[in-house]
Amino acid sequence: TKGAIGENRMGLVEQRGRAAPPEGIDSENSDRMTIYRAIAEKNGASLEDVQKLYAQRLQSDASAGTPIEALTSSNSYEWKVK
Repeated sequence: TKGAIGENRMGLVEQRGRAAPPEGIDSENSDRMTIYRAIAEKNGASLEDVQKLYAQRLQSDASAGTPIEALTSSNSYEWKVK
């Protein structure tokens, strides 16, 4: 809610702005990638497809005020505040 981190288009937490990165971002992203790889392997899907699917879900579930890297109507991505 402080806007220091956001949910990017690949289902990972990303630092926003110039503030020092909050503790735990690398650990969170490492955990997420472990899960994404397992799901991709189990389902015969590409890692990128799994990440994009989970990114949509994480962004949908994010609290109001969370920065998200959202797909625009012109098929590009831009950061916005949910």
